[in-house]
Amino acid sequence: MTVNYNEPGYDPFGDRGATHYQPTNEAARRILAAWLVHRNVQDLCAIHDAVREPRQKKLCLKYMMMELLAFDGHLRRLVNMVNIEYKDRAVRLPLGEFRKRFAEYRQHFDRREKDFRTVRNTIAAHSGEDDGGVETDDLDKAWDLLTLNGLNEIFAAIPPLFASMRSFPLATWTKLGTDGEIAFVQPNPLHGASFVEIKREDVAAPTSPPAKRDE
Repeated sequence: MTVNYNEPGYDPFGDRGATHYQPTNEAARRILAAWLVHRNVQDLCAIHDAVREPRQKKLCLKYMMMELLAFDGHLRRLVNMVNIEYKDRAVRLPLGEFRKRFAEYRQHFDRREKDFRTVRNTIAAHSGEDDGGVETDDLDKAWDLLTLNGLNEIFAAIPPLFASMRSFPLATWTKLGTDGEIAFVQPNPLHGASFVEIKREDVAAPTSPPAKRDE
């Protein structure tokens, strides 16, 4: 069987063919999902830099935070697999670099995780829908959490984390060979994530609407 190992991994926006690397177990699917989410963050960084209106910049930051929560969920699930579900097998596998890089990443993520969840529950995905709406003071606090503080440190920790997963031993992938037979492969075929830094500039808080004048 002849296999072209130079083809890229599955990409819903391009490389969908069976000859491209396809995830075949949960570990591989989690890695793929994290990679796709991180690419969304990179795109949001580019949009953030391109827009000038303060509210538009805040919106970009809001959706970056939502994507980072999704990213972190996939990574924590991988760590759970390593530390609990496959513990006996994992102790014999080269996972030290992954553990180290994940700890470095979480050190930065932990500093803002509470803020991300407050934003999600108040002005993003949930928007207080289960709590009878959101008080205006809480809206103000949530919008004020949409800052660059700590985000670049999180972004900088992601590429080395991805690098440590390029040969993640618990992930399996398949692709079709040139003769149509399925080949099982172990290394992570995803391209390394590049670090996109948001320009450090002040992002003004949304201005309050003008007070009504007495008629």
